[in-house]
Amino acid sequence: MAQVPDARRSRVLLIGAAEYRDPTWGDIPGVAHNLRGLRDELLGQDEAGRAVPSTCELSHSRDREAVLNAVRRAADTARDLLLVYFSGHGQLHFDTRRGSTELLLVPADCPRERVWEHAIPYSWLRDTVRSSPARRVVLILDCCHSGQAHREHEPGRTAFALLTSCRAHEDQDRGDGLGPTPFTRALLTVLRAHRLRRQPLTVAELHRKLRLLAGRAAQRAAADADSHRNDWAPRLTASAAGATVVLSHVAQGPEPGPLARLAARRQRFRATWGHFRERAHWRPLAGLVLLALLLPLGAGGLLWDRWRERDAAADRCRVPLQLRVLTTPEYQQPLARALSAFQPDPAAADLVGPGPRDCRRVEVQVYGAPGAAVVDAFGHSADWVSPGRPCAPPAPASATDQPCRELPRDVGPLPDVWLPASATAVDRARPATLARESRVDLGEATELARTPAVLAVAGELAGVARTGEPLARLLAAAGDGVRHAAPHSSDAALLHGLRAGRDWTPDPEPAPDDQRLLCGLSPDEPTPHLLLAERSMLPLVGESPAPCLPEGGWRVGLGERYTAYYPVDVPPLDLTFVPVSWRDADRDVTQRRAAVELLRTWLTSDAGRAALTAEGFRQREPWADGFVGDPELLNRRPFVHGLPAPAEPADAAAVAEYLAAGAADRAPRRVVFVLDVSASVLGADGRLAVVRDTLRQAVGALTAEDEFAVVSMPGPGGAAVGVPRDLGPPDASGIDGLLAELAPVRGEVALEVPIAEADRLLAGRGRGAATEVLVLITDDGHRTDASAALAAADVDSTLVVSVLDGGCDRSPVDELTRADSCLDEPGGQPVALATWLRGLGEG
Repeated sequence: MAQVPDARRSRVLLIGAAEYRDPTWGDIPGVAHNLRGLRDELLGQDEAGRAVPSTCELSHSRDREAVLNAVRRAADTARDLLLVYFSGHGQLHFDTRRGSTELLLVPADCPRERVWEHAIPYSWLRDTVRSSPARRVVLILDCCHSGQAHREHEPGRTAFALLTSCRAHEDQDRGDGLGPTPFTRALLTVLRAHRLRRQPLTVAELHRKLRLLAGRAAQRAAADADSHRNDWAPRLTASAAGATVVLSHVAQGPEPGPLARLAARRQRFRATWGHFRERAHWRPLAGLVLLALLLPLGAGGLLWDRWRERDAAADRCRVPLQLRVLTTPEYQQPLARALSAFQPDPAAADLVGPGPRDCRRVEVQVYGAPGAAVVDAFGHSADWVSPGRPCAPPAPASATDQPCRELPRDVGPLPDVWLPASATAVDRARPATLARESRVDLGEATELARTPAVLAVAGELAGVARTGEPLARLLAAAGDGVRHAAPHSSDAALLHGLRAGRDWTPDPEPAPDDQRLLCGLSPDEPTPHLLLAERSMLPLVGESPAPCLPEGGWRVGLGERYTAYYPVDVPPLDLTFVPVSWRDADRDVTQRRAAVELLRTWLTSDAGRAALTAEGFRQREPWADGFVGDPELLNRRPFVHGLPAPAEPADAAAVAEYLAAGAADRAPRRVVFVLDVSASVLGADGRLAVVRDTLRQAVGALTAEDEFAVVSMPGPGGAAVGVPRDLGPPDASGIDGLLAELAPVRGEVALEVPIAEADRLLAGRGRGAATEVLVLITDDGHRTDASAALAAADVDSTLVVSVLDGGCDRSPVDELTRADSCLDEPGGQPVALATWLRGLGEG
């Protein structure tokens, strides 16, 4: 049975902004109704049924500093349940330093200009409440773009639940102002129903019922053309049993009223005392009874002091050491779940830092980047350590020098541990770290687990066995149309490519990495065969589903379509632990190295191996055992449990030769960037930075043999297009000058004209002499459908880059990309486009 929180040790903080000082935001009157309704439903009660208002605090239309102080106060004083609710405006902001999109919660005093300096980052709210000594933490966000918070989630050890009101890229209906906003109205409905029935309400049950109410609201909106479209869609993320947290202690109020219960207790006491007085020798017996009552009180005082000491120790907990772990994009979420169980053994915890034994010492932060970007980053570690340092001007004979790298933005923070999917990546990165100018050292590598390389077949192959066959025979049976990621970025594609044979034609447009290979699947297209790792297949069968795959029966049905074939001559991917130390680093270096070694010890222990096994990684020995934690999956048709002995690992020299040959065989590329410079793109917060970074990274991925041009839309003076740069070699000075001239242009965007202009530029150089590429960088603000223009363009490859988070799913961009590729990952467009261009035409 779910445990009801202790009212006196719990804190409820309700934050709302109904009236904004800057009128451009627009007031949300429904927020005031939200706060009053939730206060009535969540107000605490003690064991006698009396209200305990001190556990519930309203922060209504308060300034930013008042909200921050209220959050800190609630987090510091909560010991059992900490519940924080926010309702108001939400805003997305692209942080160029971190290279990611973050959710900002807008307080009442926040101006419209430079929102990121005055709003409250969700990451701050998350980190503050999770540093609380409370046993259970629940966050509820009712604001536009609240779904972005799930993309910033980092698992921790505390029971944690995050409930949001809408998708990451969606605005939200404010309601009519006469009552609560639509999401909170449904929330109050569920809370009130459970309170009246005196049933405890868990977060998971609340989420389930909210989804039912959202579905009904969507049906009503679809049936009534005059109603506002249903744009609230509740979503839950929970870790460490956070879904089982009981939301409100008010649900178990007393059955009778308090006066009736008090009168009944008084009557029972009088009857017992009268019976006792009628007995002989009652005075000595009363003395014994009094002594028996005093002894427990004395012992209780001692226990109370011990409890206060423990509570004070919890208040002295320091901020845990943030251990940064870098891995591949497709492994980011499973490894984050596996590593959330890690904490140093109490006997060794003081090596990380002093503190009470019951305090968390380490928080593991897992983030992902494509293999090519990571290898490049280790080769240019000075740029990683010193971001933004001035670049030397290119020499006259070196016109193809690339712009300085912004690695903290494009790859992530300096890692303490690197967990590549295969040791081949370590062999490629290590030589550059041995150079004198390098600022990084890669420590001794340790193999943690393995996952076989597979050919995921849509259906079955006739005449070939699922195990024991060479890859060349499997590919011959599969025929054309096998998709894979870029070999220089995906270790699975690299190992497959080494054994594919000369008769096989690789994918002419490989995905930037294995994660985007899965995200490129569409219910509107035939299901392709895929070359990838066995662990990466799990999202296709419903295990650990990739968030980019659409919801519903299509994704569930993928597991019935795909079958894994295991080539006998392709070595498995070996998940490898690599300690990373940075030269000239003196801040907490001793504690970090100790934490790294404690993490390595844990991952190689039974507990660590079990955590990896539960996420779908196989153990090295024995090869056939320890597939995944779910025994039912062992018997599922897509996979094979027992496998032959694995092939020998790939040779480092063979890997280098294969990658070099792929680059040498690639035809020159001519790339035309059709750039949307309308006010909706360049005039919006954060979007100009996305455009600039995307274009700079893309040009940096080109070589001296390539050419590029830029066509802007709309053009100056009311023209449909502008041509700021004709086809030419990718020089650093030229791109810097072009970026400096970018400015928003007011005017209607008609995509047909610039796409036709790009096609004309490419045709002027002669068809067939190079790989011709058309890249469209835009948002969803244009008003014309250019699908026909894109289809008519006589180019080899087309790609749409949306500067909006989730823009590929928004009309009219989704019409542009039904038969093409699209990139819209928040903050990831620059690296994704550069990786896609590097892999274009690679064998």
